[in-house]
This record gives sequence, structure tokens and C-alpha cells, in this order.
Amino acid sequence: MSIKTGQTTVISNEKEILVDWAASPPPAFLVLVAQEVFGVNAYIKEVCQKIASWKGVACAPHLFHRWHPYFEAPYTDEGLKAGRALKEKLTVSLLLSDAKATFQWAQNHFS
Repeated sequence: MSIKTGQTTVISNEKEILVDWAASPPPAFLVLVAQEVFGVNAYIKEVCQKIASWKGVACAPHLFHRWHPYFEAPYTDEGLKAGRALKEKLTVSLLLSDAKATFQWAQNHFS
């Protein structure tokens, strides 16, 4: 089985948001993977690939991208502090907008 991975951008609330994805064509299901406060890092990408290995599509929108593109913090107190500062800017409305835009992109791309 061949797992494909990539990055794309989606428009959410008039801002461009980065999304990492992994898929095993033809996909049978879709999972949106929520990032940790540390960003979409190697661990989150590994989770996406694991889901893809089960014949699915996994997408992880970069929820902090509008304020800090490609944010990825280390698992340290400083990284936690930096991530929490960005998390405070994220509203439920923005989170839902990002999730919806990601879902729509995946539905159009993998259907």
C-alpha cells in the first residue's frame, strides 16, 4: 500500500491556512487531526500517516498558521508557553472555520 503525503492551503475566514495530509488511495474515510499546542509537528504527521495506513485520509490543519506560519515548538516549557500564547488567539469560530475548509478541500480532492 502506498501512502501519499503532502501539504496544501485552504481559505478559512479569508485567510490562507496550511494543511498537512496523508492518504492511502482510494480512501475509505476521512479524519481531521487536531494539532497539539506545539503545532503540526512530526508526531502529528506520524498520526496522519498511521490513519492513512488504515486506508483513510487524515488532514491536520495548522490552526496557528494565520499568526505564526509553520509554527512548531519543542516539547519544553518554552514551547508550551509559545503554543499557549497562540492558542489564546484561536476562537471556536476560527477553529470551526478551519475544520470546515479542510473537510471541504479533502472531500473535493479525495472523492
